[in-house]
Amino acid sequence: MGLGDRYSISLDRRRSYGFGSSCRATFGCLLLFFVVAGVDCGSMRRNGSAVVPTVGAASGQDSEPSTGENANNICQSESEGVTVCTCVESEGRGRQVSKVPGESPVSTLKEASLTFSGSTNKLTLICDGKHVPDYSKGKVCPADADMSKCRNDGSPAENQPVSLADLLSGENPASIHWINDTAPQGKKSYSLTIPGSNLPLSEKAFSVGCMKKTNSDASCKVTVNLVKLSQTTGNTVECAYGATSNASRQQVTLSPTQNTLTLICGNDSAILPTDYRTHFCSTGNAQESCAETYESIIPQYEDSWWTTSSPENGTYKLAIPSDMFPEEEKRIVVGCKYAQSKAGKAEGGGTSTSSICNVDVTISASTSAASGASVPSVKGMALSTAVVLGAGFLFLN
Repeated sequence: MGLGDRYSISLDRRRSYGFGSSCRATFGCLLLFFVVAGVDCGSMRRNGSAVVPTVGAASGQDSEPSTGENANNICQSESEGVTVCTCVESEGRGRQVSKVPGESPVSTLKEASLTFSGSTNKLTLICDGKHVPDYSKGKVCPADADMSKCRNDGSPAENQPVSLADLLSGENPASIHWINDTAPQGKKSYSLTIPGSNLPLSEKAFSVGCMKKTNSDASCKVTVNLVKLSQTTGNTVECAYGATSNASRQQVTLSPTQNTLTLICGNDSAILPTDYRTHFCSTGNAQESCAETYESIIPQYEDSWWTTSSPENGTYKLAIPSDMFPEEEKRIVVGCKYAQSKAGKAEGGGTSTSSICNVDVTISASTSAASGASVPSVKGMALSTAVVLGAGFLFLN
């Protein structure tokens, strides 16, 4: 049989098998190659390729002070974290109080409510008459106090001024005090700035106000709610315990290059679980008792990896040696809870129901395990090669 006859037979055979032109056959080979490569990549992911989730932004973001129903009448937010309340008898819609039905009102009280939860919180109060209480003594009124009766004159406890420092936490709260500002003619102005680091671990509140120039009645009342939010900065978590402090869970990722978790529970608090050196919680909320052991995820685990500062500071650290990370990614849950001070509830304060500070910790796979997972499997490479060679053989024949 001549060369031309063999060529004609080969061409007819390729057409009968449905391969079409050589261009179409080549395209088919490439398509099969990419399909197999995709399957192989999927196999690699299933066999332990580490994926490190991104740590979210810190949950304790600055927030504008929120105001009560009548706040717009006397209080305005001038900039982020700065509120000015102007209490003069000619401004605002007040709440009228009558001694006897049918009599004309004997007093008008304007009210506002603010929430301090940002990194910097400043209140300026401008009055026609005297401030309530005497700010020069570092005092504030209890949240539920009668402004007209909040003074140091033997009044009932609910109307007795309290020390502002007793409502705060953090370093040197006694240094936080009212500052006498320059005020418009005929008025008085005081400002108070509370850093976020000095907000209390549990929610507290106080009130301040102004007296009328004409009589002994209060003309306004501003209630300030102190709400600290749990927040994460890098791999450091600072917990708070107010009713709204833990709307979201804190997220931390540990890796061989970022291998230390710092958990700041704070004063009058406790870490969860109680036996945190040996056990962790696997899902849900942190509990006092959890069954999972660290040896179950890191066989070489030692309880000395957990350390703590003095009990007064309530700071705990977990440091995993860089060469001791597990072969596969693991997740644990720890947390903190608030414990009431032995001295009892702070004066003035109004603590709300406390909440648990939950911390989800992702422990990344070791560097060697992650590197090994990124190498294509022998089985996958063999399958890819076989398909390509087989497709090429069909094309040549």
